[in-house]
Amino acid sequence: MARHERAREQQQRQDGLWAVREDLLGVLAAARAGDWGTVRAHLIGAPEVDDALFVLGLAAEVDELESALEDAHADGRVDDPWVGAMLGSRRTVVAWRHRTHARARDVSREQFEHFRVGLVRAEQVLIKTCAEHPDFVPAWHARLATARGLELGASESRRRYDRLAAYAPHAYRPQLGHLVQLAPRWGGSAEATLSFARDRGRAAPPGAAAAALPARAHVEIALDHGTSIEEHLGTPEVRAEVLAASRQVLLPDGSPDLARLQAHADLAFALSFGGLHDEAAPHFAALPIVWPESPWGYVDRPHEVFVEMRRRALETVEVAR
Repeated sequence: MARHERAREQQQRQDGLWAVREDLLGVLAAARAGDWGTVRAHLIGAPEVDDALFVLGLAAEVDELESALEDAHADGRVDDPWVGAMLGSRRTVVAWRHRTHARARDVSREQFEHFRVGLVRAEQVLIKTCAEHPDFVPAWHARLATARGLELGASESRRRYDRLAAYAPHAYRPQLGHLVQLAPRWGGSAEATLSFARDRGRAAPPGAAAAALPARAHVEIALDHGTSIEEHLGTPEVRAEVLAASRQVLLPDGSPDLARLQAHADLAFALSFGGLHDEAAPHFAALPIVWPESPWGYVDRPHEVFVEMRRRALETVEVAR
């Protein structure tokens, strides 16, 4: 697939994510118009931390917003923590684009150099933001990605996560940020990944997205299992743990925040590749028709695989009726 075709497909997927809630389409239009004030107002008004982090992550992908953020930073408004967190996140996105998500052995020295320079620039603004606003969760969340990219290690990632968790103990996106750092493909271990996931999953309120962490942990482990994703996720003990996580997330008193979309995506993936297509159906039903983010981006042809797995799950339930 040509580069411009991949870019167009990625844009369509990002648009699909913005469309998960009607009010986000106005935020997308503002971001593409370089209207940082409107984007900032939405972030401030987000009902939950995870909602703000979801939108901040999407906005960081919008190229047209970058100059407005750099201008705000140059004007000395870095004392506004939203400017710092958003600009740091944007610089991190650009850095990862240079590196790509390929295995390290497939990334050139020039790509790594651009990657590192970009992450150092992101860290500069994020360090200042965290120093001036030590309770500001979005900035600490952004620093989880820079810690991983700069290879600062699990201990530093945990230090940053703990600073964040003091103010948002059940926020799902930060939990995922640290979980990935613990995974085998980032130099961690299956034991460390599962220990963190189970601890945070047990502590989660009923119906919270964080209950899905053990399922996502098994996905991360499966990626470096040495065999196939299906083989790890299809073992009886893994299936049982994923099903338990699924039941927790599906509890009717769960909050409707945007983090639950990511939890549904994680569970739909783990259940589908574990062969439990009927159990995956309610999670697919809660998602938009396109889900471009991880873990689906871990597989080849993610869009096609997502659509096919979704079709199979929903048809399985229909036939059962």
